[in-house]
Amino acid sequence: MESDGDSATDREDSLTRVPAKRKRYKQKFREEWLLNKEYSDWLRKDNRDLSKAVCNVCNTSFSAEISVIKRHKEGTKHVNNLKRCSASTSKKQQSIVSVFKSMPTNEKQLVKTSEIKLAAFVAEHKVSHNVMNHLADLLPKLFPDSQIAKDIRLKRTKVQAVINNCIGETEKENLISDLKSQMFSILIDESTDIAVVKTVAVVVRNYVNSAPIETIDPMTEINHKDLKDIYLGLGVQKELDSVENEERKLTLRKMCKNFIIRACVGLRKRYCFNDKIMTEIAKFDLEKVISDDREESVSSLFPLLPRIAPTSIQHQQELDDEWRKLPLYYKDLDLSQPP
Repeated sequence: MESDGDSATDREDSLTRVPAKRKRYKQKFREEWLLNKEYSDWLRKDNRDLSKAVCNVCNTSFSAEISVIKRHKEGTKHVNNLKRCSASTSKKQQSIVSVFKSMPTNEKQLVKTSEIKLAAFVAEHKVSHNVMNHLADLLPKLFPDSQIAKDIRLKRTKVQAVINNCIGETEKENLISDLKSQMFSILIDESTDIAVVKTVAVVVRNYVNSAPIETIDPMTEINHKDLKDIYLGLGVQKELDSVENEERKLTLRKMCKNFIIRACVGLRKRYCFNDKIMTEIAKFDLEKVISDDREESVSSLFPLLPRIAPTSIQHQQELDDEWRKLPLYYKDLDLSQPP
């Protein structure tokens, strides 16, 4: 048995013995904190020490413990820095959005249409492409209230590309479509060309027969024949031949032309040419009305056939009218089929 002295000594040792400290493990940065909206905008891990976190707003490092992170988030310094950072970020975002902000679709289309029309003007009037280097910069100054003028980007290189690749290709497609529907001639010219460029001339009879009659404006000059080619009737032509003053002849032809134009305008007001019944009338078949396959008048034959030609101008006009109306009534015959 142990003595009383030994037991007392053991009790004294137990009272004086200091317990060993527990080893404290450092909390490492947890990636799931970045998924929390409260921390994701400003918190990141410290790559030099995984037991620490960094505040991007305050540019400070602290222990990677959730309690420490929460205290830092609620601190006055962090709150003020976060407000200033949010204000500057929103301004930057607005400026970036304004830079990359796309134009509305209808405005884009208007800008494209304006550029094509400008390019067509340059091509039609043979204006130097170099002019566009200055005109494109001048338009916004001339029309400061026009957003379209400000958005036009059409200088020398682009106007040439629009003419060649857009207008030129479209006109080529239209020409091919016309060639498929009518006869045409090819003229081969073997004369020397200073440009040494191979060229084949294509001559095509192309009038307004491809357009619906209701869309043809009698007032448009491009739809008019030359004054010398206008048919005014044999009586008027006889009177014109007796006039020696060419200026008076031209004036009379202009007056007759204006009368015909006014008559056509009046007909357009009174009749609807796209009406189903009107379109069935052969007289409104443009291919027959404006066909150049036949002579427009037989008046040139009267002096050659004096024995059978009518003597009075009235009868000559009646015969000439019958000749001119003939294309409206004949039909194409298929000779491969029996009658």
